Amino acid sequence: MTKMVQEILSNTSVQAALSLLGLMIVSIGAYFVVVRLRDFSKEDQKNEQELLKNFEEMRQEGDINEKEFRNIQLLLKKDQQGLS
Repeated sequence: MTKMVQEILSNTSVQAALSLLGLMIVSIGAYFVVVRLRDFSKEDQKNEQELLKNFEEMRQEGDINEKEFRNIQLLLKKDQQGLS
């Protein structure tokens, strides 16, 4: 039985088929990892209104001053226009 398996595995066609099967398995695994990571990164993104609300809170608490807040507003607007 072992000799028969060795003969089968020594065939280049079988080796090529097994290599392709291995490559397909790795590719499918990588695809699912990428899809899962993209889902996590989408959840982390905040829209402009949420960010402005958070920065407004920071301004009210004194973490940033009025000038810094206006600069942040301007940057967010420019970024939003660049994405549109």
